[in-house]
Amino acid sequence: MEQVFESQNFLLKVDESCQSACLQVKNLDEFKDEAELKELLQRAGVRQEDLLRCKSDGFGKDFPLAKRAATKAKEVDYLLEKDLDYVKKDSLLASVSFDGQRLCCFGDKDFYVQKFVNEHFLGDNTYYKNGGIFAGKDGCPYQDEKHRLNVRDKFTIEKDLVQEVEEPFYGDLEVFGNVLNSKIEVVGKLVVHGSICASRVKVHDILVVHKNVMEGSFVEVRKDASLAAATGSTLICGGNIFFGTGLSDCKIVCEKSVVSDSSVSVIKSGSVELGDFLICANVGNSVDLPMSLSIGVLPYSKYRLEELSKQYYAKAEKNAEIASEIARFDRRLEDAVYRSYDLRQVEEKFLRISGILHQGVEIAIYNLREVVQAREKGVELAVGEDCIIKRDF
Repeated sequence: MEQVFESQNFLLKVDESCQSACLQVKNLDEFKDEAELKELLQRAGVRQEDLLRCKSDGFGKDFPLAKRAATKAKEVDYLLEKDLDYVKKDSLLASVSFDGQRLCCFGDKDFYVQKFVNEHFLGDNTYYKNGGIFAGKDGCPYQDEKHRLNVRDKFTIEKDLVQEVEEPFYGDLEVFGNVLNSKIEVVGKLVVHGSICASRVKVHDILVVHKNVMEGSFVEVRKDASLAAATGSTLICGGNIFFGTGLSDCKIVCEKSVVSDSSVSVIKSGSVELGDFLICANVGNSVDLPMSLSIGVLPYSKYRLEELSKQYYAKAEKNAEIASEIARFDRRLEDAVYRSYDLRQVEEKFLRISGILHQGVEIAIYNLREVVQAREKGVELAVGEDCIIKRDF
């Protein structure tokens, strides 16, 4: 891409390599000011010694005006930062430097360096800005065989994962087996083609489990989660939970909604706390297993706020990053309180059951207003203002 420098009577074009320039003279019948041309050449970085001899009959079109020798690659270099096993998006990977005295090019030297760095130093998921090379995504930085900087943001495990992984995966992870008796943190998306069993899993993006989350698992997902079924586990979710057949004996804390479109889906026992609505075929059981359902205000944000506060006050040296995240969740809850007093901003919260709602299920649907107690068909209800219960049976 060429650079164009223009004045009232002249048009100067610098080629994409910044090694040659062509001039076009406008309005040939009018008098031309030499000072105007000198100012244009100075702005483009063209020196007196670069000028070529030209014939005047070419002034009505582009003609070669100046040329320089090609720049040597050694004049632009980068210095890698240290200790970069994993990086977050926009982290500095390397500082770029060049010798301005020996930089043989016309025009904006930053334009030249940008082009040179793009061609010689940038690989996948990296970008150049203000003298530095930065990560375009969370991931693992590396240099390829051409010495280009890359950030790997996708990882795969072709078999079962059975271990405690000390360092987080900075990027997306796909496991083609099961996650068994493991501890893992993924700063990205996690896809498990099998099941999660007796494992502690933390995911910063979305989670997709093709099969089940099984006994003894603790799973925290900051965005949406999708799974076939779950038993005897804890699911903490900052988005929505989409499930297939059932949730049994689980503790569920979900910021938004819990949804299943299966006609045989059931939430059999345990506790479910969510922020928006529940859609499921059947809720509860006929054998007196404890089951409670609460539809309230930002349960995941409350959970995160409590956990972050514990981390913050447990350390003698206060962590600024944790403090910032605490402030973010605190503001989010405060906003929810203000919205709850504005009838126009109250979001609909409801329970929709297409099959059976068993007796003995404790249900609370409320916002931050006064809660009204009621009894209906042996099911204890706590229904707040502007909340509704929808039943299709």
